[in-house]
Amino acid sequence: MRRSLLFLVLAVIPVPVAAQDALPELYYEVDGAGSPIVFVPEWAGDGSTWFRVLPLLRDGHRLIRYDPRGQGRSEAPENGDYSVGAHRDDLLRVLDALDVGRTDVVAAGLGCRIAIAAALERPERFSSLILIEPQLAWTNEEASFWGRFLQGWDQSGRPSMGEYAAVLVGHWFDDFFMRREAWLVDFYDLLLRRQDPEELVGSLRSWLGVDFAMPEGRNPVPILIVRGSHHGDVEPLGDPRIRAAFPYTRRVYIRGSGATPQIEAPGRVVEEIRARWAVLAAPDSL
Repeated sequence: MRRSLLFLVLAVIPVPVAAQDALPELYYEVDGAGSPIVFVPEWAGDGSTWFRVLPLLRDGHRLIRYDPRGQGRSEAPENGDYSVGAHRDDLLRVLDALDVGRTDVVAAGLGCRIAIAAALERPERFSSLILIEPQLAWTNEEASFWGRFLQGWDQSGRPSMGEYAAVLVGHWFDDFFMRREAWLVDFYDLLLRRQDPEELVGSLRSWLGVDFAMPEGRNPVPILIVRGSHHGDVEPLGDPRIRAAFPYTRRVYIRGSGATPQIEAPGRVVEEIRARWAVLAAPDSL
């Protein structure tokens, strides 16, 4: 019997023991066959958060989602290392474990730092990066929100993150989309409750207030930055840094979308991704 293109593989990556600390086991899922795409989620996300994009990209692609260390169903690091370097090495480890020589990557939020760091380290491994709402620098407003969030969590006795699902969804999505999509809070409640709150907070603390710096240069990996239209005329802080390091960068705005266009407007996001890939596939595209 012929297997369906969408036959699902669930697996845990076998991990070698490092010289000093055991590397965390990383949970991943793979669907389909064809050219690979690796998905890197936002902080507190896992492979399930790509559910609105995956069906639109399944034809001709091997869809690989993994949960970063300390998130979803992946193990937390024994040494508490949530540095960008550790995350970068995890992504490269995923590629090696799945025998992926070269791939496109789709990343969101803080996960974009992981993708960029890996492309800076090993540019030959990446055909393109699709960066959805990349978070490379903290505005005062964002740093203040997350600082208050962590303080409230400490003062409340450090409960499950599911207790804060409504707060987080309210921060990530605008009111109109939340009212229209009533399932959002329940979805994130389930997503957050199955994760270790101590590890999620440890991860967030390592990111908070730390801007992501990168060397200026001519990295050959082409990048598409996908932004929601909520930014208005204000250029996000990190975008000039990306262009300075990756000259083959293009940015698009998804009209009517907020900070999570992959959930709010998945069809338009995939249209832009496919259009970018079509340009890159053309002769002398760069």
